[in-house]
Amino acid sequence: MDARRLSALLSVAVIIIMIAGCSQTPAGKTVEVTESPDTSDNLKQALEKPISASAAQSPGGGRLTVQYAVMAICEAAGVPYQFEKSKRLAGDECRRFIAPLQVNGIPATQALSDLLAPLNLRYEVDDAGVYLSR
Repeated sequence: MDARRLSALLSVAVIIIMIAGCSQTPAGKTVEVTESPDTSDNLKQALEKPISASAAQSPGGGRLTVQYAVMAICEAAGVPYQFEKSKRLAGDECRRFIAPLQVNGIPATQALSDLLAPLNLRYEVDDAGVYLSR
């Protein structure tokens, strides 16, 4: 359920509680329900901040793959990465070997674009985090 629907449902619930007389707010006080911004918007904002990230190899000591480089960038930005969804949408391109990653002082969005564009991959952001697609 997206944030807007949840907010609308919460607003309706507050109204129903107030109509039923179950509100525990002091007399004369009003209940204010504010909408919170979409999670994907917060994640996109986090990706705009400059980061520092490096990765020389994949876990277990193997050569670095696209997927693990993107994970390092996302981790540095504090944004979740959707490993399985990326694997499903980008296929074998996620397992492509790349040179070690070294990012310093640039926005995560730029780091992701610089990494993915030459490989004909792109990144997307939804409420669950970043994922790759072709």
